[in-house]
Amino acid sequence: MASLDMEPTQSWLPLPEKDPRVAGWLMLGNPTPIVSILAFYVYIVKVFGPGMMRNAKAYELRPVILLYNAAMVIANLSISTYVIYHAFWTGHYAMWFTTPDRGDHPTTLLLLNVSWYYLVLRLTECIETVLFVLRKRFRQVSTLHVFHHVSVTFSVYFYITYGGFALACFELTFNALIHVVMYGYYFLSACGPSIQKYLWWKKYLTTLQLVQFAIMIARNIMLVFWLNNRYSALPAFMLFQCFVFFLQFFHFYIQSYRQKREEKLQKRAAQKAAQNNNLDERVDDKKSL
Repeated sequence: MASLDMEPTQSWLPLPEKDPRVAGWLMLGNPTPIVSILAFYVYIVKVFGPGMMRNAKAYELRPVILLYNAAMVIANLSISTYVIYHAFWTGHYAMWFTTPDRGDHPTTLLLLNVSWYYLVLRLTECIETVLFVLRKRFRQVSTLHVFHHVSVTFSVYFYITYGGFALACFELTFNALIHVVMYGYYFLSACGPSIQKYLWWKKYLTTLQLVQFAIMIARNIMLVFWLNNRYSALPAFMLFQCFVFFLQFFHFYIQSYRQKREEKLQKRAAQKAAQNNNLDERVDDKKSL
């Protein structure tokens, strides 16, 4: 494994040199392509799409949604298991702490190639938002949702471009496995009411994501201080990102919990009022007799 790149750079940011092994790869190196794609995505789902669909009839896309979610489950599961085996199971990298790897070991190059496919996968997951727009599910096209897709995709680009993909193998596999569960839920939910009644574990999805971000925050805090060089900028970037996600998902969790609690209280109050009304009617009937 290659030693850490500690040479000074001309960048205004304290970053390592760009990884020469990915020079010329599609969407890597120069940030213009990936930034343009993500900016176009934001424009489509937040401006153009909602405007186009405002007075249009929502599309019925159930077959497309089933196919898309199944494909996302397979893709995320394939990449996560592939990286788990080649990076961790074989002992090529340590799971919790590892150093940046700029070497030319066959397994290193194999994982570097897989990381590019993971970038493509994260871009493909943006299609989910487009489907929301076409179905006029504008409430699901939240700032949290769009920011999540944009920032995570850019983070993958950032790590690969600056030779930090080895540092992110843990996050890659963890996040991909979470997405297996998430898209699995979406697939089952799209199957209809006959399946939806068994999806009692929906409420645990947000909890699972909060646990994911908490673990990633702890790991990247350790990495920032453990590396203590230009590569610290990479886990510092992910640390900031995970901290923002944790706060946003926690806020969403609290809001959802309060809403469900209020709905339960209102339902109980309505049931109690109905019972009291029935009791009063029985008393009146007895008095009339």
